[in-house]
Amino acid sequence: MASIASAAEWPSLITDMFVTGTDMSGPNAGIIGVRFYIRGKPWVVTIDDKLMVDTSGDPVFAESDSNKQAMWGAILEKAWAKVKGNYESSEGGFTVSGLRSLTGAPVFSYKTEAFSMDSTFDLLTAANNANYAMGAGTSGGLDTSINDCGIAFGHAYSILETFLMNFEGTDIKMVLMRNPWGVTYYSSDWNHSDARWTDAMKA
Repeated sequence: MASIASAAEWPSLITDMFVTGTDMSGPNAGIIGVRFYIRGKPWVVTIDDKLMVDTSGDPVFAESDSNKQAMWGAILEKAWAKVKGNYESSEGGFTVSGLRSLTGAPVFSYKTEAFSMDSTFDLLTAANNANYAMGAGTSGGLDTSINDCGIAFGHAYSILETFLMNFEGTDIKMVLMRNPWGVTYYSSDWNHSDARWTDAMKA
């Protein structure tokens, strides 16, 4: 299933999620305000700057980048857990709900099995060209299981880009996706380690 947030200005909506002032030395030090859209209306959720960490100092839930500098994911997750009541209740969900809650934009959701592969690619490309936020979700099974080409069942993915790639005179329709876990990878044709990726093609 593909979900598309139909707001051309969605990057500014993402930036506007954090409503805390830049002066963190005053009486609001350590307080973070996050704007979500609940039932279509903006809500500001306030949390403190404390995160649960394991014995090595890493966040228990959402992780930062490899340099441990970007903590926005863990902050958003804590604020969303407050909306839902706790971390357990906020686990999982649908891409369409996440995009709508983060951006406040109308979101279109498509069951891609109802379309041909060409029609699905054309739909995603039109959304990509309009700079829409996109995601995809897989159905069936537990997200602890993966299919024959490395895609997890019952899991959400980000769609980053669609493009045509010319290989030996033939245009190949490509969809660049990201697994937010970063631990399981697509493993079939044109995966990130495929020997056919030349430096020129990667560029």
